[in-house]
Amino acid sequence: MIQSLLSRSNQIIHIVFSEEAIRMVELKSLEPLDIRQVQYYELPEGIIERGRIEDPETLEAILEQCVRDWKIKRKKVQFTVPDPYVIVRQVELKEALSDQEIHGYLYMELGSRIQIPFEDPVFDFVKLPGDDARQIVFFASPVDIVSDYRDLLEKVHLEPLTADITPLALYRYYSYTGNLDETDHLMFIHMEPKQLTISVFHEGFPLFMRPIALEEIEFEELYSEIEKIMRFYRYSVLQDDGEIGKVYLSGDHPRIETFNEGLSDVLSVKIEQPVKTREFEHVIDTGIEGFEVAIGLALKEGLR
Repeated sequence: MIQSLLSRSNQIIHIVFSEEAIRMVELKSLEPLDIRQVQYYELPEGIIERGRIEDPETLEAILEQCVRDWKIKRKKVQFTVPDPYVIVRQVELKEALSDQEIHGYLYMELGSRIQIPFEDPVFDFVKLPGDDARQIVFFASPVDIVSDYRDLLEKVHLEPLTADITPLALYRYYSYTGNLDETDHLMFIHMEPKQLTISVFHEGFPLFMRPIALEEIEFEELYSEIEKIMRFYRYSVLQDDGEIGKVYLSGDHPRIETFNEGLSDVLSVKIEQPVKTREFEHVIDTGIEGFEVAIGLALKEGLR
């Protein structure tokens, strides 16, 4: 088992694109976790805007140089779909269905019973545990956005393997560091310079996700919005039978510590921040924050 993980780690890299940078993590092994390299390339403004590639030629040239410098040509790659183009929604089926029947049902209901803010989606689902097997979590993204990133990776001689989402990567990261209680209702807040993404998990499943653009919003408005989401989750989702038990804050926003202090004053729940263990020495040595998503993406290797 360990040998198979070792060989697989040697072939897979993990890339996270944001408006500000390209981050890459490559592992030597998963058991024990050993990071071969972490890389960071700061992007000029305007290359990626709100998750959409606006200057594909320049981004391709940059990534091509990164592939050469990082010596990752022809490797398989996992990447994340930009948060503004990810829908996570809990859906209740009318009756228990097989996986194939659920795919057909979702395809038929998209645009009618299941409303999403874009056409031509690529989608997936996971069944939630329960006696009646009628609850699922539905994931969707625009096929053109996913294709843009997949095509970009192929043009620079990488082999796209899977596309993941930020909340799942963060969940894996915190689960690995050992300070996560799956039985609790957990809120994850990932804060980048221009975007904040909120997600909620219970028993390992994402039940809620919302990205918020930060260009013209004050921290006080964010605190208020987070409180609203917590109340909505408690009263509408849980029917007042539970509440968020802990908040996890991560990211590389330059004022994240100030944001954390203000949020701690507003919320009554404990706020956790990323733990830097000895396994993450490569990341610590860079002096660059915000690698939690890329590391969590790499941890997906052990789940396939």
